[in-house]
Amino acid sequence: MSGEIDLSAFERDDHAGEWDVLVSITATVRETVTAETAEEARRKVQAQLDANEIEVFGEDFDDARIETVRAHPVMYWVFRDGQPMRVSHVQPRDLPRKREEVGND
Repeated sequence: MSGEIDLSAFERDDHAGEWDVLVSITATVRETVTAETAEEARRKVQAQLDANEIEVFGEDFDDARIETVRAHPVMYWVFRDGQPMRVSHVQPRDLPRKREEVGND
């Protein structure tokens, strides 16, 4: 039994009834920009894409499909390397913490 972690010492969120659903969407959007060249127009739109500034609506979807449906993972409240966090996989160096203890979760 060496190497096994006793999870009973860790507070956890079971997320009962919660599911992670991965949806794959392909969309076509027409974006009009003012530019001197096609390359400049491409750069401007790429900058908008990088900044998530282009809006996509349901009518823009060419295809949308559900890829996977999985139960939301159990999350454990830990201190890892002195940092408070919630994790789905407890590591041997993790220390238990209470959910009331301040953290970045």
